[in-house]
Amino acid sequence: MFALVLFFVFTGAAFGGELTCNATHGATCHGALGQPLYLLLSGITRHEFVLKRKKTSNESEEGIFRFKKGKISFYSKHSSLQQRWSFCADNGTLVINPVKMSDAGEYRVQLTHKVTGASVANHLVKLVIKAENNTDLLQHCLGISPVFVSVWLAEIIVLVSLLVGGMCRSRHKPVNSQDAVDI
Repeated sequence: MFALVLFFVFTGAAFGGELTCNATHGATCHGALGQPLYLLLSGITRHEFVLKRKKTSNESEEGIFRFKKGKISFYSKHSSLQQRWSFCADNGTLVINPVKMSDAGEYRVQLTHKVTGASVANHLVKLVIKAENNTDLLQHCLGISPVFVSVWLAEIIVLVSLLVGGMCRSRHKPVNSQDAVDI
């Protein structure tokens, strides 16, 4: 029974699905590792904007991409995000697919007026990324595949069963008729 509980704890049950978050006005958005995340930045396409991320080491920010004249441009340091991040100007949705643990953090959307360039607003968004299940977390953190974890758990179950079975047999020694004492 204990081994079965361990199996479910380590493998977990995926809740899956696509997650959508209204990422305006100081929202905290939750994403699932390996799944798509849709961040609705409604109303911002009337303006130009820059998406910045707060560095964890200090309070400074670095630009991720900017939206100007209807086009998105990634800063060179973050150009690799283009493979997973896209922005739909029609409805103001930022799509991250698939989400990675490195996407977690605090972001700022700085809106500026298209004509004057004056600051219009700042939206803070915090992304919290969680593993779908414990095998995803093991694979991400330790580089261990789910197949390896399953085989490893099966080996542990067999070893524990042998150990417990051996202990039970050693406690119950059969009574030898020669050792019996007559009263």
